[in-house]
Amino acid sequence: MRRTNLIRRLESLEKEYPARERKDSLGLARNLLWRVVFAYYLGDLKWDERWEEEEEEQLDEHSGAFLRALKYPSDLAWREAMNDMQSLVSHFQDAYNRLFAKVGLDFANTPRTVLFDAFVRMVDDLPDGWLNWLRSRLQNWCSDVEIAAGSNVPRQLSGDNFLEIA
Repeated sequence: MRRTNLIRRLESLEKEYPARERKDSLGLARNLLWRVVFAYYLGDLKWDERWEEEEEEQLDEHSGAFLRALKYPSDLAWREAMNDMQSLVSHFQDAYNRLFAKVGLDFANTPRTVLFDAFVRMVDDLPDGWLNWLRSRLQNWCSDVEIAAGSNVPRQLSGDNFLEIA
């Protein structure tokens, strides 16, 4: 009897592991998408062709724009905020409000499905350089996250799970 239970438990863990890995990949994919959307629409992130070869400069500009979008004055302030969940949530809520106001939506009173559709349009409207950057990262870092043909967001994202911090 014990052996049967052990085998069942192992089989259960084998099934659970890929699901957990997919969830982690989806979280990373969502994080990448939001970082670029916030940085581009709220932090004045621009695409520069020379960045295709200079990855470090590209990431520095991206990080700076992301911090500007969330109204953090420095990387140190961002790292300190990671210990204060209430402050972090407040910064994200403010960024969501400002971002969705740009497309005429009230973040607090708009259904999540409508917000999600607006988010997808914002991703689709990113400059080609940033879309290519995102596709490359999603393919390399989140290979088990499926992106449908003609889309730039993972198929698993929906109005229920697309927000980074809500």
